[in-house]
Amino acid sequence: QARVDIGILSSGATILPRFEFESEADADCVDEMLEGVAAFVEAIQFESPDVSQTDDSTKARTTRCTLIPDPVDGSTLHHVSNSGVVTVTTNAVDLVGRKMGGNGHGDEEISTSAWSLLEVSAPAALEGVGVSGDAHLGHILVARSSDGSMEAINITAAQYLQEASKLASKNVAERALLPVSSAQTESDEALKAMESVPPLHELIAPITQDISSGLAGMGKIVGGATRPQDATTGTVATVLDTKASCEKEIILPLKQLHRLSTARRQLLQDMYESQMNQIEQLRNMVETLRVRMDATNDKKAVAEANATALSQRSAAVLSAARDLVPTITEAEHEYYMQLKRYDASSKKWQGHIDTMKKRADKLCDTAGSNPCALEISADDMTHMTELLKGQGNQLKFSTRKFDKLDRETKRIMKAAGVNDDSRGEGNGKENVQGQSQ
Repeated sequence: QARVDIGILSSGATILPRFEFESEADADCVDEMLEGVAAFVEAIQFESPDVSQTDDSTKARTTRCTLIPDPVDGSTLHHVSNSGVVTVTTNAVDLVGRKMGGNGHGDEEISTSAWSLLEVSAPAALEGVGVSGDAHLGHILVARSSDGSMEAINITAAQYLQEASKLASKNVAERALLPVSSAQTESDEALKAMESVPPLHELIAPITQDISSGLAGMGKIVGGATRPQDATTGTVATVLDTKASCEKEIILPLKQLHRLSTARRQLLQDMYESQMNQIEQLRNMVETLRVRMDATNDKKAVAEANATALSQRSAAVLSAARDLVPTITEAEHEYYMQLKRYDASSKKWQGHIDTMKKRADKLCDTAGSNPCALEISADDMTHMTELLKGQGNQLKFSTRKFDKLDRETKRIMKAAGVNDDSRGEGNGKENVQGQSQ
């Protein structure tokens, strides 16, 4: 089984190494230093492929693993091994952090779930896994196996399916804990009543046996030839004994048989009425289910229409978002790169100019401390003056040209939506103006 422990470390905490041979005093000192700086908030243990009956290569394949945090959902991480990907979602860190900060509520509970996002069957193994949170690509996980195949999984859709499955399982468990309905209770009571009533043939079998025995013991009864006025005491006693035997062995069992038959007929009548009521209830339930099914089909059609509309809207939004991404042409890109190269060259030239300026300053200081006189003729002075005027005109022309080029560059960059630091060109312009002055 694989296990993932989630903990919280305070800001600036240092993980200190622990040694088995440290003394008791050192151990107490280190424990006191580390007390309260960290805490385990959750431990997740989930099933992994059994490696007890596999070879060494398979065992090594299933023991290597890594954890990848989800770039979109901060409460989700992915446990990746060579045999698959297990997604773990928990609010333990946020909940404990809020409680430690005094912002938590007492009725909040930690909710943690772990479910299999991807499984790879042997002998193939995962070689690489990447999780994307890009707005264009979506919230997907891309995996590559050792057999060269690649698979992309929509994490959001898989998480929705997992939550729906968990909710359905929860509803089934809640229904199992609900009390039994009155109709079901009545049907169970009727079934128990039917099972408690013995069969009719078992009840009437002893009675019919008694009646048969009584009839067999009486023999054939025929009319006598003795007239009533000639009856003697023995004749009357015989008649009374025959009457008593007939009432005891035949009449009384027949009355008992009649009473049992009447009671059983009444019981069957009650059962018939109860079953007819149950059949009527079933008909009503079937009708209710039919109405609900029709309503569900209508909602399904509306949901499918809404899903189609949402899909079209999502595609339109994605297309519009892609159109809004700023783009430049290849020529503009090359011009922008050329400007960057000019900027780098200007910065390098600025360094050389600064060096030359320092050297010139040193030479000027040296010349100031040791003044010297130069003899220049009038013609040379005239030539130098004309040369300086010509260089000044060239510098002014170059300055105007550079200003025009700078304005065109800013206009192109503004149209392309590119903001660049033109400090290099500004420095060059200032240097040109300084030289012109």
